[in-house]
Formats: sequence, structure tokens, C-alpha cells
Amino acid sequence: MTCQRKVTLFAGLIILATAVTLIFCRPTSAQFGRGGGFGGDQRPPYLVAEGLIIVIAPDDQSVAAFSTHTGVWRKTTVKLADGEKITPVVGSQIAYFQAGDALFAFSAPKGSWHSVDIQAGAKVEAIVGSGYAIVQVGNKLYAFSAMAGRWDSVDNAPQK
Repeated sequence: MTCQRKVTLFAGLIILATAVTLIFCRPTSAQFGRGGGFGGDQRPPYLVAEGLIIVIAPDDQSVAAFSTHTGVWRKTTVKLADGEKITPVVGSQIAYFQAGDALFAFSAPKGSWHSVDIQAGAKVEAIVGSGYAIVQVGNKLYAFSAMAGRWDSVDNAPQK
């Protein structure tokens, strides 16, 4: 086999490997979906990550989550202030959102929702990783673990 044929064969294998990767590898970041029957200019009806699917009810009063680990849908209901909308943030194994005076998180490995009440009227920003969420409210730092499937907190966190 000549050198030119070897190079051509090698280039062909690289192209094939790239195509297979693009076709068969799952995304690791979240994607909004527009499944059958949905559409229009409204908020996408579901959010997909590696370990979960999130569906927000049209009235923003409930959220359902599907765990790829358990193969089961779980629903949680929320109480929102007038005009408030659910805005989930996801990692590959977690979904998080704030609704009113509570923080909600879904653990894909556990296949369950967990919430914690926070200071009334607090507006927060979360840091969400592949398997955790961190939220600071005043001098309290809340952390959610997807593997443990629970919230915990510590007082006297340094102020931002």
C-alpha cells in the first residue's frame, strides 16, 4: 500500500469516526425540546439533560421530571406569586428552580424532588453543576446533592 493510499484511508476513518460521534453520542448539556404537538413562540415545553427530562405545566403550578436512572416520572406542585414563572436550571443529573419562598431540586439518580424553605422575599442566583446546586441567601449557603438527593445548609457563609 502506497503512502498516499494510507493517508486517504486514515482521513476516511477520521471522517467516519466524527460522523459516528455526532450521530450517536448524547449531549451533556441541557437542551430545550419542541416535541410533537408543541410549538409556537411559547416557552419550550420540556428541557432535556443527560439524566433527566423536565416538563413545566402550562399554568406554572407543577413540574414533572423523568429520571433516566429510575425510568419514572415524578411531579411536584408549587405556589407562585402573581406573575412569577418557573425557570429551571439543569445540570446533567439535577434540575433546580426557585418558586416563591422555596428552592426545588430534582435528583436524577434518586428520581425524586426535594425542596427547602428560604427567607421570605429572597431573590437568589444558583450555581448548578452536573450533580449539585449551590444557593446563597443572606449569610446562609444552601447546597443540594443529586447523589444524596437532599438539601443541606450552613450559616455564616461569607457575603458576596
